[in-house]
Amino acid sequence: NQAQFLPYWRNSEYVNVVQGKDIYVSFYRHAEKKELLAVISHVSKEHLDQEVVVEFKPTELGWNKLTSATELLTGPDEEYESLYTDVPDVPYYSESSRWRIPVKLGDFGVEFKGLENNRIKLDLKHHSVAIIKIIAE
Repeated sequence: NQAQFLPYWRNSEYVNVVQGKDIYVSFYRHAEKKELLAVISHVSKEHLDQEVVVEFKPTELGWNKLTSATELLTGPDEEYESLYTDVPDVPYYSESSRWRIPVKLGDFGVEFKGLENNRIKLDLKHHSVAIIKIIAE
């Protein structure tokens, strides 16, 4: 068992939506590390783009404070980048015959603005979702 799932309807002692309408936060808590994977969903029936602030309560999780947060849908991914930059040195290789072609990702509807004082700030477009990896100490 590597993670414990804490759905939005059962995690209010650990997380609170400070700002945002119809925002739901569920997360997976790592069993051994001080890490969690939060899924922040904007499920309003309205087509409402909004700034969202989500506050985590690390002491309730047995941690001191949150130290980093990364939005995984739009954040940099070195492992993916290496798939199309680390190609074999073969005589028939050319720029037009790459082994991997980079994919231009579309707009996921999320703009991550950072972590400060255990609060995640982001802009979410209507009917969008953010996946945030959070590390604590």
